Amino acid sequence: MVVRSHTPRRCAGDEGAALVEAAFVTPVLLFVLLGILESGLLFRTYMTLSAATQDGARTAAILGNDAGTDFEIIQDVQKATAAIPQSQIRNLVVFKATATPPSASVPPATCTNALARIQVAGANPCNTYVPSSDWNANPILDKPNYNCTATGYSKGYCPTTRAVALNPPPGPDYLGVYISVQHQYVSKLFGTTQLLSETTITRLEPQKISS
Repeated sequence: MVVRSHTPRRCAGDEGAALVEAAFVTPVLLFVLLGILESGLLFRTYMTLSAATQDGARTAAILGNDAGTDFEIIQDVQKATAAIPQSQIRNLVVFKATATPPSASVPPATCTNALARIQVAGANPCNTYVPSSDWNANPILDKPNYNCTATGYSKGYCPTTRAVALNPPPGPDYLGVYISVQHQYVSKLFGTTQLLSETTITRLEPQKISS
């Protein structure tokens, strides 16, 4: 007579344990993956802002006190921020850096808080530009409007009055380019939006020597 032994299967009766474990692990895993995705998109936006302000500042430094400087800054910033939806870009501010050292200078709050094109003159002059008004300006028809007249778009910190003389001191102006973006989260797990901003300050290239 042959007696067959029946060894119980390992983990027999534990079929439901995998489902319970998955119920706990899956939300955590999705949260981590979405966190990585959102962090990557946030970092990309910030790096885009950094590159855009540097492009704008470089243009400002080269053009100096050319009447069309701000118009050209806008064109460069528009190209550099093409990956960011225009609806998320709050404003672009061109301002005179006046702090000591200039690298510590920040644009006036009046300009950074503006969501429409404005010009602020005085001791801390600045010009604010916004995509809805300035991003698609026509180089032939609209560029002359970015001037220092009473109705000009750049009259706050007038391009033609920016100091570019090497001497006497203090020499050429320090100019700042500021951009802010209302970054939108995709998953909404970490909030709806986050304000990002970046500033680059440069010194205008000396274009002449005053006697």
